[in-house]
Amino acid sequence: MEAPTATSLQLVPVDLIDPAEDNFRGPVGDVTELAELIKAQGLLQAITVTPKPDDRYKVVFGHRRLAAVQQLGWTEIEAKVREYTDAERLPVMFVENMGREALTQLQEARAYHAMLELTDEQGKKVYNQRTLATKVGIGQAKISNYTSIFKLPEDVIAALDAGGITMTQAIQLTRIAKYPDRVRAALASWRSYGDMEIAVRRQQDEIEREQARAKKLKELKSTGVRIAPDDWMGAGGRRIGPGFPVQIEPEEHAGEPCHAATVNAAGEVIYVCMEPERHRSAPPTEGEPPDRDESVASERAPLSVVPAPPTLTPEEEAAEAARREEEAGRQAAAQARLEALHAAAETRTLALKTLLAGRLGRSAEPTRQFVNWLLLRLVDDTADDSFACQVLGLELPPDVDVVGDDEAAGLLLTFASKNNDALQRAAAAVAFQIAEEQLQGEYPNFRSHIVQLYYDYLLKAGVYELSDVERAELLDAGVEVPEPAPDTAKEEDTA
Repeated sequence: MEAPTATSLQLVPVDLIDPAEDNFRGPVGDVTELAELIKAQGLLQAITVTPKPDDRYKVVFGHRRLAAVQQLGWTEIEAKVREYTDAERLPVMFVENMGREALTQLQEARAYHAMLELTDEQGKKVYNQRTLATKVGIGQAKISNYTSIFKLPEDVIAALDAGGITMTQAIQLTRIAKYPDRVRAALASWRSYGDMEIAVRRQQDEIEREQARAKKLKELKSTGVRIAPDDWMGAGGRRIGPGFPVQIEPEEHAGEPCHAATVNAAGEVIYVCMEPERHRSAPPTEGEPPDRDESVASERAPLSVVPAPPTLTPEEEAAEAARREEEAGRQAAAQARLEALHAAAETRTLALKTLLAGRLGRSAEPTRQFVNWLLLRLVDDTADDSFACQVLGLELPPDVDVVGDDEAAGLLLTFASKNNDALQRAAAAVAFQIAEEQLQGEYPNFRSHIVQLYYDYLLKAGVYELSDVERAELLDAGVEVPEPAPDTAKEEDTA
């Protein structure tokens, strides 16, 4: 380290010495014991000060010793007087503090940050991360990581200061520091499930999906199609296509005024009918000719007398109308449930994709438990492993639909043969697939032991939060479901 000007040892009036406002350690705290020690043994080591332009002095080393002699009422203190510029003073303060008694990680980070903010007379930064690393003998990567935490919200830095999170966890959170709400969501997930790496990775994936969805929605708007509202199910909309509530091909429905489109959480374009009642078949009104098929059938069938429907009393008509309304309500609720289950399945797929995108970390143990228990209970094999490939991010050949084909099966086996971690991830993906197969269709089997183990695993792994419809179905199946973690941010707002 560069040597400043020569040092002189002298007695300096205590009332002319000011503590450094940028002392890395912050307040000196209680110095009573130190004062008693100095009273008994004397000042064993002089403090170090640097002259100020106003004929006063600033402490470089010895803030606690100065406070202790002030408490004792001393008027003078032995001090080493040495000229320092701020660019020289801060690094030697840092090294001296680290040598005497390690700074906390947050104090260390603040020290690096303060030194990187130093400017010369022309306003140019004195140090960059590389030159500062050389100056204080610390790796540049550490300086970069530690100073990155100041991009986080103040309440997160306060949590680090209070010991609520570690420096490693704070550095992990900096990957999403541009999104404060996402940082707090990751913290809430970590508090519930205990794995910050997965909590952050999950938020990163959701950010990427939101950005991809926004881009695709913009492209969709440019085609002129009507965009369904985000809460299209709540607005009465229903999915279009075979197997969905409005069983019309999207191409056939495109000309209808109720046609709309949106992009789901998985980034897929889906088509929606915003007025499904328009497509319900109704009996022909009086005087309306039957459709062509009915006309042909009537030509072939023998004539018969169809009795007129009985005349209903006003009370019976009202009861019949109420019955029809109740039935329509039941159908609407069933459709809404089906849509919610489908959305939950999409969300589970995305959550598992996040989990299997990297090392399993703390979720490795619940993963092993899930796989082992599942294999113990498993009695049937599965022939289609396409879901396993999907959550592993493996692309199937365009002409292969299921992993039962030799070419596609080789894709999964090749991935699993890379190393032990890949083997475990592949096995987990197949186990997930087995559980997911019991959750497909209109009547998912929430009473299945496999499904219940699956949900228990999802919650323990910390990658998934139950939707309202899943929570209700599990409770109805007699499963004890943990309550959702409280919204910490909202609690703080109302405090």
